[in-house]
Amino acid sequence: TLRYVQEPSGKASIIWLLGECCDIVQDAPYALEKMIDNYDGIKDVQVKQNLLNATMKMFFARPPEVQRMLGRLLMKVTDDVSSQDLHDRGLLYYRLLKSGADPSSILAHVIHTKSVIGGNSEFTEDDDKQLKSELMQEFNSLATIYGRSSVNFIQPEFQVVYKKMPPEHPLDGGAMGAANTDAHVPVAPQELPQPVAESAAPPPPPDNMIGDLLGFDAPVPAATPAPAPAPATSSALSLMGGVAMPPDEYQNKWGAIADADSFVEMVPLRSIPSSTDIVEAALSGVQVFTMASGELPNELKFFLYAQEEGANGSTFLIQSNIPKDSEPAMIITVKVHNPMGSLNPQEDQKKVSHLAQFIQSALG
Repeated sequence: TLRYVQEPSGKASIIWLLGECCDIVQDAPYALEKMIDNYDGIKDVQVKQNLLNATMKMFFARPPEVQRMLGRLLMKVTDDVSSQDLHDRGLLYYRLLKSGADPSSILAHVIHTKSVIGGNSEFTEDDDKQLKSELMQEFNSLATIYGRSSVNFIQPEFQVVYKKMPPEHPLDGGAMGAANTDAHVPVAPQELPQPVAESAAPPPPPDNMIGDLLGFDAPVPAATPAPAPAPATSSALSLMGGVAMPPDEYQNKWGAIADADSFVEMVPLRSIPSSTDIVEAALSGVQVFTMASGELPNELKFFLYAQEEGANGSTFLIQSNIPKDSEPAMIITVKVHNPMGSLNPQEDQKKVSHLAQFIQSALG
């Protein structure tokens, strides 16, 4: 069989098998003897090393057949200067045999060398590309050390779910542009929504909840009051400066509000910022503060918050991202926390629209 194999790695594998199964293969010593006689023609060091180890194993299993060929091989190996490791290994085997040491001590180093297949390798089916992608999203965290995403070792009450938009959001269906569902990041539409001039058209009917959720049908804020009566807080939004929020409070408030009650806005930008520091400095000027931020290969990610002025002012919890591979825009997902516990989606939507204008004016 050896004469038909040309690849050095293939020859080394067959020689290793002959050494491991020398008690089963009757012609194993004679197959190796031909290679020993042609030792000078062997160029690959791995083939030489496997030949030496296999011959030593055969010597202890079938000594009468292997004694003379082992002596010739040890003489050639100890004179071989092509590999220092091979030379030292042959010299070690020669001195062990010559010393008359206990055969068990030699067997432990030579014969008992069977290795477990796959000890330091991975099978193809274990190459989880999805897990690697999740770990890259949580790089520089304990997830990369544990080799598991954070949802597997952090209790749900302590997790901060970074959610750009609810799965049932109309943008996911392709109405305004296709969403990148593979990366779980919404893609900015090809044509960004532009502010429309105020007209005398009546406000949208109350039952148009999808249009109201997106803010596409909401009237553009203007200096003059809207035709429909509205509470005093909806005509303008004033944010409080110098607000500090601990991370635990941010997590608790975000988790207390259902994802279905969040608002998604698209904020057009003139250009994609070069770093997160530029965005944080600009937003702090309009009283929108940063809890955490980071730069990923395909996007800039931010955790923001803002506080409305007044004793009963709302708290705005914002998770946003700026994709690097699409039109310049910031996608913000906002949850509104009301201290009185009241839930008024239309009023909260108007506040979020004002907040988006503040962000656009800071980053415009």
